[in-house]
Amino acid sequence: MKQILAAAALLFVAAACTSTPTAPPTHYWESAKASGNKYRVDDQSCQQAAAGDASRQPQFELDSESFEAYRTCMMNRGYVLREY
Repeated sequence: MKQILAAAALLFVAAACTSTPTAPPTHYWESAKASGNKYRVDDQSCQQAAAGDASRQPQFELDSESFEAYRTCMMNRGYVLREY
């Protein structure tokens, strides 16, 4: 009986996780000079600098000061923010 309840709980959690809608991206960073690896390094560096805390993954609101700092950092490194 315990195995059936555990299996049912796992199925419920899996269904809840897979049914959560996510919005598709609407913007991307573009650079004629940066490779994929260079972009990842720059992106991570700018996120951490803008968040001010390297121990957590930053979450930015588009109209926040931290996003503005992140955007400025990326633009200073030669990236352009484009829309899909």
